[in-house]
Amino acid sequence: MADYLEKSGMPRLTSDMAETLNASVSIKELLKAIKALKFSSAPGPDEYTGEFFKLLQKQVAGPLLDYYATVVEEKKFPQHANVALISLIPKTGKDLLQPGSYRPISLINVDIKILSRILSERLARLIPQIVKETKSGEKYELHAGTESTPSVVVHVCNSDTEDEEDPRVSPKPKIVQTRRPGLPPAKAN
Repeated sequence: MADYLEKSGMPRLTSDMAETLNASVSIKELLKAIKALKFSSAPGPDEYTGEFFKLLQKQVAGPLLDYYATVVEEKKFPQHANVALISLIPKTGKDLLQPGSYRPISLINVDIKILSRILSERLARLIPQIVKETKSGEKYELHAGTESTPSVVVHVCNSDTEDEEDPRVSPKPKIVQTRRPGLPPAKAN
């Protein structure tokens, strides 16, 4: 696999990028991630809600930083981080007696949601340096999520309606936004 990746010409992380991704979580990153939590963020198996972390952020900051430092140092998560509650949400207007009338969601512990947000923010800052262009002018942009919107990857590629008869005519770019799973991609021209 390493040989394949070496020959593929795919972008690679520099040592500075890897250091940024693997750095200890700062208090600034932690408080920003807690602030971004929804007050009503659903709890995972430990039953701590977003409200708990938002109201007690000063009290939980120290223990969370210690916990995240241990995760980075040991390069593994404790067992509880791999546990989720799976809940079935009924789809509107569907026959509730049919299994396909429900969508499953996984509820993870909020401390893992916080760490996930911190790591995704770090990655969002690095992606433009890593993925500038792919084959034949295709480009990607990453727009980090906010409290009310998910992260979005915008893929810009050549249009399907290229004028093959006249090579002097530039193809019209086609933009495809990829959102969180479950939502169809939005297309714009």
